Amino acid sequence: MEKHQARIVFAAILLFSLIFPLHLVEATSSITVTPKTLNMGTVGLNNFEDKYIEKTRANIIIATDTGDPWKVMVKTTNNDMGVVGSYSKPISDFRWRATGNYATQISYTSITNYDVEAARGSKGSNFIIYVDVQMLLSWAKDAPGKYDIILTYTLTTQ
Repeated sequence: MEKHQARIVFAAILLFSLIFPLHLVEATSSITVTPKTLNMGTVGLNNFEDKYIEKTRANIIIATDTGDPWKVMVKTTNNDMGVVGSYSKPISDFRWRATGNYATQISYTSITNYDVEAARGSKGSNFIIYVDVQMLLSWAKDAPGKYDIILTYTLTTQ
């Protein structure tokens, strides 16, 4: 059995070196975010009493950087979450946190227009980070309507 495994490994290494000469193999990095669109749903009476609506594991991020230690940053380029009538819902009402083994921002914080670190890790592949989100609600301020925000996740080196 061990000889068979050794032959398979040897054959795989030989095949790899024939297809990709070692001096041409480079480190790769990638980031995958799912889902691409998230619907928080209809806000109900209980949400207003709780003062927020929340989705846990709203985004699942898979980060890969085989060459360098990495970090995932998050921000928005929106100035608000939309205008309903004369009310402009501030981006500060949108809060997020990262969870999982690589999370660094583990407490809810308001989204900003500049990058904030969500997670970090050593070089390697398929690091999974979860992002929970909340939208703060106020009886006194919020107008009924549709609000949205675009989040930008960036994978960069440490």
